[in-house]
Parts: sequence; C-alpha cells; structure tokens
Amino acid sequence: MASKIAPNPYTKAEAFKLILRLKKDDELVPFFKAVIDGKAPQYFFGRLKIFKSYRDDLPPEKLKAGSNAKCRGNAIAGIRGDLEALVEQGLVKDGAVLSAIEEYLNHEWNCCKPYYGKDNWMRTSPEEMALINRTLDIVMDYLKREYNLQ
Repeated sequence: MASKIAPNPYTKAEAFKLILRLKKDDELVPFFKAVIDGKAPQYFFGRLKIFKSYRDDLPPEKLKAGSNAKCRGNAIAGIRGDLEALVEQGLVKDGAVLSAIEEYLNHEWNCCKPYYGKDNWMRTSPEEMALINRTLDIVMDYLKREYNLQ
C-alpha cells in the first residue's frame, strides 16, 4: 500500500536556513541538525527508542502530566509526528512498513475522541496499546536493518 503522505524531505541547505531562524533551545534544532549531518535515521530511531521505553500499563486512573506512558495522548501524538516525518523525509521505502505506519496514522485513537467533563475521558484500549507496540517494533526493526543502527 502506498503512503498517502507525500515525501517532502528537507535538503541540507533548507534545514540550515531554518536552524538559523530558530532559537538555539528550540526543540526542532536537533532534527534539523540531524538532517544537515545526514543522520535523520539515527535521530528518529533514538526518539522511537525513547517512546518504546515508556511504560505499557493501562492504569485505571488518569495519569498526571509528565508520566512516561505510551497510553498518554502526548506519547501517541509524538509517535505519530515522528512516523509522519519519517515518511515525509523519504526514510521508509518498504511497503509493509509503510502499511504499518498508515494503520497507526489512520487509527481513530480513544484519546482523540471528544469527551465531556474531567471525569469522562477515553482510556487507551489494550488493542491500541498493542498497535502502538507493534508499530514501534516494525518501524524500529526496519530502521535498524535499513540504516544499520543499534
């Protein structure tokens, strides 16, 4: 299955120009530096590795901000952003891996569904947790293999 995301890789020159306009502590600086240095695969692999290390449990209570858990909406969105960028940068070319990424990107996540009131929130389901872990495994295995990463 072909990806619906059109590749839009930053060239080294474009990345350098963008880096000059950012504050040195901007969170995008490491990404653009990785593009300039030709190390974008390592950059994304490192980020996905961090997400992979987040806890897998599905606690019955809503987690506090700053909790490193895959079930949190911030983690789900962060993984989504990295997967989109991997495809946009043209770093994933394998059809099966692109299909796995598309499944993740097209999933209607519980955390993104509307809810009403602070006590009426949608929990990440066990199936969604399995999708998160499966996608991370597939993409990280591909990056290891394709770019000879550890």
